[in-house]
Amino acid sequence: MRDYLLGELRLGLRFPGSGWVLRDLVWEQKYSHVAALDTTQRQLPL
Repeated sequence: MRDYLLGELRLGLRFPGSGWVLRDLVWEQKYSHVAALDTTQRQLPL
C-alpha cells in the first residue's frame, strides 16, 4: 500500500495533507533499514 500511495503522490495525486504524507513515506522508505538495524542491536532488559 505504501508503494502504491507513494507512486500516486509522485504522479500528482493531491489532497489536504498530501505533502506531509509524501514526506513521511519518503522518510520511511529512506530510513526504514536503519530502524530495523537499530532494533536488532538493542539489548532487552531482563
